[in-house]
Amino acid sequence: MSVLPASIVLESISIEIEGKKILSEISFSLTSGRRACMMGPSGSGKSTLLKSVAGLIKPTKGFIGTIGNIGYLPQDSRDIIPPWRTVDKLITPETARLLGLVAQMSQFPNSLSGGQLRRLAIGFVFSRSKSIYLLDEPFNGLDIDLRERCVSFISAAVKRLGSTLLFISHYEEDARSLEVNHMLRLTDNKLSDEYKFSVASRAEATNNA
Repeated sequence: MSVLPASIVLESISIEIEGKKILSEISFSLTSGRRACMMGPSGSGKSTLLKSVAGLIKPTKGFIGTIGNIGYLPQDSRDIIPPWRTVDKLITPETARLLGLVAQMSQFPNSLSGGQLRRLAIGFVFSRSKSIYLLDEPFNGLDIDLRERCVSFISAAVKRLGSTLLFISHYEEDARSLEVNHMLRLTDNKLSDEYKFSVASRAEATNNA
């Protein structure tokens, strides 16, 4: 099943907060069903850019356009998880199985470990079909096995729904694992590089590993 068509367009956006320039003249577009990874050093404006696409921060100048509904995963899982609901009220049994949370179904979020809470947040965001998913460092704090489990879950969900995916990571391996089409690099608050991440480049990187 596919949800509504989606696209993301940014035209020369700049963001200043309390007189400090956070982003400068950012432009890019992402068409429906494509996957993109955004990378860059800490403080380069990645999270601010993702929040602006989500509609949480208004650009100082420029244009942001999105078509379709949005699912947003912030860095802090607690920002979106209702603490008064048990896990079984937030995700389905099948999602719990896929994310390794079956034993936690009767627990409240504040009793979960950091890794369990992150997996719950991922499951919660994908519990509703969205045209666009924006994920801020979705695998932060997860070990290799749990990371692979979450990669499989996200990849299957995005493919099933035909959704557009834009996520932040510090690791190019995450881009390969989620089979992205585009890489975006932010440096000094600007988009320093944008390129297509082809199937060939993913295969070459895997073979050279």
